[in-house]
Amino acid sequence: MQFPDRQELTSHQLARLRRLLSQLVPGNAFYTERLRSAGLDQGVASLEEFQQNMPFTTKAELVEDQLRRRDSLEGAFRRNYNLRVPVTVAAPGELPRFELKAKRWIRL
Repeated sequence: MQFPDRQELTSHQLARLRRLLSQLVPGNAFYTERLRSAGLDQGVASLEEFQQNMPFTTKAELVEDQLRRRDSLEGAFRRNYNLRVPVTVAAPGELPRFELKAKRWIRL
């Protein structure tokens, strides 16, 4: 079995990174904003450029972003839809069953 040399490996990693970023940017507002602020939204020329310019992401930043987006999404749903969620209650020790007729409804 032959292992790729360093140049082949770097080329492969760069191609995979570019593909990941092309799929990530249109649909993920958090990383789109981070890439734009790092000057990487138009593409990555090298792995070194990405490593030097892309800031490290912390768990706290991800949690904060998710909470901010969740609150705005919940508000939009509540304003635009009369959303009700069916809830079934199972007896102790039993698994809940999916029922089309809910015994209770929770209004969000």
